Amino acid sequence: MTRYKNSHSYQHQEVPTSVKKRKPRVYDRTERMIMGLPPLEDDLQMDLLEECKYIRYKNKPVSDYLHHSPNGGFRNTKEAARFKKMGTKNGFPDLFMFIAKGIFKGLFIEMKSGKNTTTNDQEDLHRILNEEGYKVVVCYTVRGAIQAIKDYLNIK
Repeated sequence: MTRYKNSHSYQHQEVPTSVKKRKPRVYDRTERMIMGLPPLEDDLQMDLLEECKYIRYKNKPVSDYLHHSPNGGFRNTKEAARFKKMGTKNGFPDLFMFIAKGIFKGLFIEMKSGKNTTTNDQEDLHRILNEEGYKVVVCYTVRGAIQAIKDYLNIK
């Protein structure tokens, strides 16, 4: 780090070797709306779960049958390595509905926002899940995800 004694001379001190990178600011839902940005996928998922409280299946809210696997997000290298050893898979869908229906063992939902598209890892895992008898859908809106759930469950 450089310290200035006065405007004409300076004293040089050690420069830190590891400068912490500043995390990019994540705008909240309202700020994103005002700025014309698409919602975060997390917000879409939370909205979906909230809406699914009002959709019934076997006299229970559909939200009771949905599970989110916290695979995404920012983690340090050590924690990411630990999660990988614990079985975390790259490309795993955001939500899983553990209801077997028709020929399918369950429904996986991958939420996307804005212009985001599926990654190669996601497409590879979606293919494997399909081969193993699961239905996988990619949804860009809460309304689209609700429609996919209703179609899967044959709810009008």
